[in-house]
Amino acid sequence: MQTNIVFSQFLGGGTGTASDPYRIYNIQHLEILRDSMAAHGGFWNNYSYLTGKHLRLMNDITDSLTFIISDYNTPLNAFFHGGGHFINCKILNNINSNPNAIFGRVSSYATIDSLALYGVIYLMKGFTLINDGLISNCINNVPLIGLNGTNLNDEVFGICHQNVGTLLNCVNNADIITTQGAGICQSNSGSMINCINNGNIMGIVQNDIVDVAGLCFALNFENASISNCINNGNITISGIAPYSVIGGLVCRDYGGGLANINNSVNTGNIDAKSCYTNGGIIGMGSANVTNCANYGNITNSQYAGGIFGTNGDAINGHSIVIIENCFNSGEINGINNSGGLVGRIDPIENSHLNNCVNIGKVNNTGFALFGNQTNAIYGSPYLTISNNYYDKQMVTKPATVIGDIPGQAEGKLTTQLTGIGTELQAMLGNGWSYAEGRYPIPLGLENDSAAILAATPMYLHFTDTVNFNTVDSVSQDFTVGMENNVAWQV
Repeated sequence: MQTNIVFSQFLGGGTGTASDPYRIYNIQHLEILRDSMAAHGGFWNNYSYLTGKHLRLMNDITDSLTFIISDYNTPLNAFFHGGGHFINCKILNNINSNPNAIFGRVSSYATIDSLALYGVIYLMKGFTLINDGLISNCINNVPLIGLNGTNLNDEVFGICHQNVGTLLNCVNNADIITTQGAGICQSNSGSMINCINNGNIMGIVQNDIVDVAGLCFALNFENASISNCINNGNITISGIAPYSVIGGLVCRDYGGGLANINNSVNTGNIDAKSCYTNGGIIGMGSANVTNCANYGNITNSQYAGGIFGTNGDAINGHSIVIIENCFNSGEINGINNSGGLVGRIDPIENSHLNNCVNIGKVNNTGFALFGNQTNAIYGSPYLTISNNYYDKQMVTKPATVIGDIPGQAEGKLTTQLTGIGTELQAMLGNGWSYAEGRYPIPLGLENDSAAILAATPMYLHFTDTVNFNTVDSVSQDFTVGMENNVAWQV
């Protein structure tokens, strides 16, 4: 009962229930919350404190918050409701040598929801360092600058450092300048659902390394998942980084199992000067990628892929890759080998590349669908490739290093890859949304505006499947798709 007395007296009232939460109106109330949590001290002792209690922000906190509310050893064990309000921050010191977040840890019993952050937080790590619980409907507007002294070498993230629980409907709007960082979190071994990064990322090379991604740096452990997430931020690298990995959504997978990425999209362009590898969805590692799409252009990487960069890693060996029902319309330009879907794949365990489409141009030494550095591995017993297609009027390269492979990786005319025909549906199967006047869209993305725009075709003249115009050689009039409410401008 002492807890209720303390908060009724020193906060803005309330009893801590869902219908009558402890009310927070100002900086002083947040300071009392901080002091009360610290007074109960200790990681495990704190777990009984505020358990099941509800706290609610009653208005915007416009005065600057200059302190973190709790550190790693004092987890939040309650429901902190932002009420759609924001906290203005001015946290300029690296307190106790710990990276800065509003809460040190959100326990598996806790929630932060409907809260926005503005202002400045030094070496920003978001709302919490570690999320074991639920962070939902939270928005970061604090610039993510990895400045530690004179070196841009510390990690920064918009929502949290490590996610073990669930991130739901969270958004980062802040631009990012760092050597290692991402819009949402550093590592995800839990679930990320409906999260969006809108911040542009400038990766600063330090000691030939820079590792950045739109959503998260690393996927960890089997059953970690990213679903219905979007990166809208452009990624630009400042210099030469030959050992680095860039991902539109995810930089690397470090897990011991197969993480899942589904119904997710990258719209940001990636300009990564001489990086090792980058991919529109994931840069390197192992993953199960289904019903995803990349619409961003990818340039200047050793190995570049519209969906996946490479599964080869000199440190961690080679990994399983499963890519199904994925779509790329971004232009792919790698320095060595690159592919409209995958830059390089070296399977030593069963991998699958099935039912995917590329309509994006591939330049230099790349191939329309799958690239590889040294030799053709498409006959590998560890790799299954089936029903992957590219628009041969839009993409003038062969499907693979050994050319088109019927039934596995081959080019089709635009008219063969658009519409609702039974032939097209037989080619790609049930994982797609079909409609007249457009390319198929991965099922679950059919209402996404970027998906509809990317799927709207330009029809070049053709006589038959052998005699046709290509985007690099237009000799006769062409038409453009008008069925999808897409307006074309000269």
